[in-house]
Amino acid sequence: MTTQTSAFSRRRHGALLAAALLVPLLVAAPGAQRRNRNNNALFGAPVATTTIRHDPGAYVGRLVTVSAGVEAVLTDRSFVVDQRKMDGPKATVPAGSPLLVIAPYLAGSLADAHYLLMRGEVRLLDEGALGRLAAEYDITLDAGMHQAYMGQPVLVATSVLDGTYAELAPMPIPPPTAGEVALDEAMKVIGPAVTAMRTGVERSDSEAVAVSARTLDAEWVRVEETLDAMGQGPAAQWAREARTHSLAAAQAATAGRWDGARQATASLGTLCQSCHAAYRDRLEDGTFRTRPGTF
Repeated sequence: MTTQTSAFSRRRHGALLAAALLVPLLVAAPGAQRRNRNNNALFGAPVATTTIRHDPGAYVGRLVTVSAGVEAVLTDRSFVVDQRKMDGPKATVPAGSPLLVIAPYLAGSLADAHYLLMRGEVRLLDEGALGRLAAEYDITLDAGMHQAYMGQPVLVATSVLDGTYAELAPMPIPPPTAGEVALDEAMKVIGPAVTAMRTGVERSDSEAVAVSARTLDAEWVRVEETLDAMGQGPAAQWAREARTHSLAAAQAATAGRWDGARQATASLGTLCQSCHAAYRDRLEDGTFRTRPGTF
């Protein structure tokens, strides 16, 4: 692909202000950053291209955030960025510390990009590193297109935001594991059954509560076994407690102790919410995955 340079080399005066605003907003803006938004260990401390180029050894292997303008597009997955500095009252020019960026998931166009906000790991570029990157992300990287940057730091960006905070390099959503599929199937039964139990308690309908309890009992066993098989003992214990609450609600309803039934269903709802908050993540497509780090 032919290097494209002229379209990105000069920016209007507002680009510098946009760059200054983009870095601190990284940890607050995009919906894709679901949690731990102020954690630099996850999102990387803001670093200038000049700083990385001046002392690359201090940043190789580290996660960083870089805000810079596009200088050249090399391939559909790699481009060169640089900070801007003022050149007169209105014009800006590159700062002279270009940084190669390889964005394995880049899907959006850079044709109209001014400043980008990029997050990723700094690595040292050589032919071996190119080969490892190509294998790691299943992409094609032509050594010839990157020859001029050999021996220099490269930012392997897994997130690239444009000036409107649109993600240009969305990470692919991982397929669910067999355990996650089983949990999802169980939750699709448990959710309506819990609602039906709560409705039965509100209407003092002991038969409806008993039917819901039987449905829930089988599903709680299924959830317990799945979580135990996944090595998640603490979450499985919460499922056992949930089973106890649903059985207690049914027993109280059968005996006509509706205050006890209401207390049991309330405890069940609270426990379900706590477990989901601790162990489950909702992805951008609306599906759920087990939260990394909880196993």
